[in-house]
Amino acid sequence: MDIRNILLLVWRRFWLLALVAVGTGTAVYLVMVRAGVIPQYTATAVISIGGDMYQDAQDAAYLDLADSMRANFMHMAQLQIVTEAIIQTLQLPDSPEAVADMLDVSLVEGTNLLIIQATYSDPVTAAAMANAVIDQFGRFAPARWRNFILVLESASAPTSPDGTAVLPVILTAFVAALATSSLFFLREYLHHPFYEERDVAELLQLPTLIHLKQIPFIGWRYLRGDLLVAASGTTWWSLKEACRLRIAQHKGLADGQLVLVLSADGGLSRTLTAVQLALVWAGSGEKTLLVDLDSEQPQTLRCLLNYSPMDGNANLPDQPGTHPANFAHTVPGHPRLQVATAEPADQRSSSRRAADRLEALHALVKENAVTVVNAPPVNTSLETAMIARQATLVLLVLDVRHTGYRLTAENLAILNTAGIYVDGVVLADLGNRTALFTLAYKAAPYYRRLRKQGRSAPSEDRLSYEISNRTG
Repeated sequence: MDIRNILLLVWRRFWLLALVAVGTGTAVYLVMVRAGVIPQYTATAVISIGGDMYQDAQDAAYLDLADSMRANFMHMAQLQIVTEAIIQTLQLPDSPEAVADMLDVSLVEGTNLLIIQATYSDPVTAAAMANAVIDQFGRFAPARWRNFILVLESASAPTSPDGTAVLPVILTAFVAALATSSLFFLREYLHHPFYEERDVAELLQLPTLIHLKQIPFIGWRYLRGDLLVAASGTTWWSLKEACRLRIAQHKGLADGQLVLVLSADGGLSRTLTAVQLALVWAGSGEKTLLVDLDSEQPQTLRCLLNYSPMDGNANLPDQPGTHPANFAHTVPGHPRLQVATAEPADQRSSSRRAADRLEALHALVKENAVTVVNAPPVNTSLETAMIARQATLVLLVLDVRHTGYRLTAENLAILNTAGIYVDGVVLADLGNRTALFTLAYKAAPYYRRLRKQGRSAPSEDRLSYEISNRTG
């Protein structure tokens, strides 16, 4: 990944990183509040060591005495006899050791001033502790030293908690976000997905025929049955014309064209591309057949076409007395489009069985001007490679951010070994790998069954809707 892809990944995952940071920080904050660690309030008192010493500042004995007092008082607050006295005076529930950690006495450099700070979860108690330290200094100091303690500023209850008390929360949230982003970067490095057309050109050395831009939260569109009109009809028409041009350049235009749409892994993008291509070809007046071999998601095609379940979806060679055309059904509203579905042969099935299925498919292809086959990945289905040998055009659908280079290269290597080369790439940036989309996908068949109605034309843009219907 280059720096551009890294920044793009951070931007697209920023919502999750922020959610992890806020969630972790909130959890740590609540735990620290429950444990009494935060919020903490710090009260400050200031005393001067010297008192009436300044009346005779030239007396060396007084100067030495002041130095001794400063050193003693800086350490006296940590003595157990002092902390126990403070606990008894203020009726604190804490131990002497805990109170010692809450107190801090420091000298202002170059002066006789001592800063006494007390930190506690209650602001009033914090101020009382700081003032209690001064009282203990006077109590335990020798009588001849007491005139040397001058209180310049008594401690008052602080109005706001310490800002440094939330530093552990901020650091924890930052570490959580950093760990999450590191996991994403590690996954991206191992997965090595495609992000844009440049990645396809550099890694696969294949041309990108079209880049399908993201449709915002396609889960709901899929659930409502209007995903096919969500993208511009011109986009799909351009893809069909690009396919026709490649067929004309390499093999010439003729009836019985077989367009194979495959991908490195399963997903909605491949089926959506196959369905839209078939719709556009049928909309141009050519008799078109759409063959769906997707056994992982058999409901996808029916939900995309808003199509009721079909009968006769058995393996084509399982009923040798039945003509293969009987497995094709005309799609309502599209008289030039027929759909045939079948369960793909298992990878471990015999080559003879796969050949029989291919022969049955070939009989269907001859009766149509164009046949679009939605096939599973090559590394999971023997049939896909066999169909690719007979295909006029082979399209590879790559799901942006979700299709890895290594898996794609594995599928391409299998095709290349058999002398089959991909004619073009469809780069799909649909963003259909979300929990919400998965929920919508699972609920779609039940939702359609309840509604029992097809697509309706948007009243505010009927012309665009009609154009989209005619172009697929």
